[in-house]
Amino acid sequence: MKRIQRPIGVYVMTILLVFGAGILPLLHVAVLIQEARQQSDIEISFTLVFVSIFLPVFSLASAIWAFVGHNEGRIAVLIFVSLNFLWWMFLALINIANSDEEILNGVLFLIGFIRPVVMFGLFWWYFTKKDVVAYYKQVN
Repeated sequence: MKRIQRPIGVYVMTILLVFGAGILPLLHVAVLIQEARQQSDIEISFTLVFVSIFLPVFSLASAIWAFVGHNEGRIAVLIFVSLNFLWWMFLALINIANSDEEILNGVLFLIGFIRPVVMFGLFWWYFTKKDVVAYYKQVN
């Protein structure tokens, strides 16, 4: 049986996942923690920090695992990127709900959800495409 070569999209998706679901969220959490330390009246929940660090780290690791060519890594990418996406959407919605800003800022913020939703759909579409699944399911 002819071995299927790694699709170019795997390279692209890995780069997008490493930066978009791994490094950038971790940097965002680091900035938020630093800002909270500077303002002594703000207390940060350990659970929020833990989950906000845990999910990007595991999304990053699963992206690298999938890049190596393991089907389990592909499944882990779908799971952790989904959880990561849902977590950040939850935090954003909580931020909107607790905001004292005008409703216009909330509408603009919701419009900002379009890019993450499109990227999330793109990852699911790509990693469940027939040819990509065939690449991952081939015998190593």
